[in-house]
Amino acid sequence: MSGPTPDYLCADQVKSQNNSLFDKVNEIQNDLNSAVSELRGVKDAVEMLTKAVGTLTEYVEQTTQVEPEIHDKMDDYFPLKSDEELSEIDEKINQGRGDRYIKHMVRLLSQEKMSRSIRNIFSDDIILSYNLEGAQHKKRLKSFEHFVRALLLAIGQVNPSESAERALSKAMRCVKTLHAGKRKSEGPALEVKVKVKTSRKLEIFEYFPIKSDDELSEIDEKINKGNCDRYIEHMVLLLSRQKMSRSIRNIFSEALILNYNLDGSQSKKKLNIFENFLPALLNAVGQVEPTVPAKKALTKAMRCVKNLHSSRKGKTNQS
Repeated sequence: MSGPTPDYLCADQVKSQNNSLFDKVNEIQNDLNSAVSELRGVKDAVEMLTKAVGTLTEYVEQTTQVEPEIHDKMDDYFPLKSDEELSEIDEKINQGRGDRYIKHMVRLLSQEKMSRSIRNIFSDDIILSYNLEGAQHKKRLKSFEHFVRALLLAIGQVNPSESAERALSKAMRCVKTLHAGKRKSEGPALEVKVKVKTSRKLEIFEYFPIKSDDELSEIDEKINKGNCDRYIEHMVLLLSRQKMSRSIRNIFSEALILNYNLDGSQSKKKLNIFENFLPALLNAVGQVEPTVPAKKALTKAMRCVKNLHSSRKGKTNQS
């Protein structure tokens, strides 16, 4: 007759089962520790990647902000109007950053055909007074070797199908031919007309620069009532004194420029609600800069003032 299983056999079985269970628990614990360690590694990698992306984004944003600002500042140098300005830009390119000037000249020359866009580089006076070699009693552009080298590189990028020197000479010759044709057709009467126009005394000078919303409304109403041509004529005189990026301050105060743009975008006030003044201003801008759409020229000039203001503000905050 069989009796009960001895106690020591049960204890061995329990001990064996416990050992097996402990082994599995330890194995699971080790697996969990490994998984946690891997997760921590992934987390660290994600954090590093996030920081890297953030740094790259910040760099791209800064680059996109700086690039227009560089072009806006360089707009102050072009078109070149005198021997002194040619010497100045030649020296600046000699001191470095020639790549920036080349890039900006490529931008200026790409806007239209070379025979027109060359006027974004030189004023008509410079084009009429100079050629590359100084032939036919003209001044010699190649005297400004650093500038001419940069200009020819820019032309080569815009018009790679022919020699840069040939393309430049041809473009300047087109402007000279056009000027000679105009001079023949208009005759001496034009000179008399210009003298009369510039010597006329305009009483409306007291309205400029416009400093407030009320003054904008007032001048809009005055133009609506008549004498629009006189306001246009006066604004042409004001805008012709310097480059548009500077002479725009003869039309608007800086405070007004900072608060307005044409269509009211980017939370600015709208200039186009002044239905009499704005067309008169655009007419004046078009007479001063006929090679660029008037709205584009006005927007660009106002943006230059805003960028300069932001730059000054940033330097003040840093100090």
